Amino acid sequence: MPTQLQALVNGSIQVAILSPPMVIVARDKYKMTILASAMEEFSSLQNGLGVLEINVKDPVVKRMLRARAKANRYFHQHEKGTAEVLAKYLNIDLNTALETYRISKGAFTTDGIPSDSELSEYLKDDAQILGLPAPVPVGRVFDFTMQREVNRELGAK
Repeated sequence: MPTQLQALVNGSIQVAILSPPMVIVARDKYKMTILASAMEEFSSLQNGLGVLEINVKDPVVKRMLRARAKANRYFHQHEKGTAEVLAKYLNIDLNTALETYRISKGAFTTDGIPSDSELSEYLKDDAQILGLPAPVPVGRVFDFTMQREVNRELGAK
């Protein structure tokens, strides 16, 4: 992202897709016009944990899901603390980190499990891009059984 922003600043490109915090820096520091927000326009699965079926029962997988669930809980419950971590990690000021947090928060589920409608929309978009006659059924791609188990163990709602 910093490379794309720099290319915009020096005029070698005229348009770029920027994520927070670069979109905030572009707007505030360089007075660039933000034309649209992908967060408001498109559904997208930003990240997750993918494993081969043979490895799904590995205890490391469950520990990783537990750690992600705890981090996710912290992210949603501690705005200031999360912004402080973002500021340090991204090397940005606290106000930019706080706005980055607020812009990005909607992209993260509270329990690590996207809704069925989000998953269906995502697979529908993929099918369209790939020219498939129909989307792949959600259950053939996603299995949140272990995440639900971890959430129950952690008392997540």
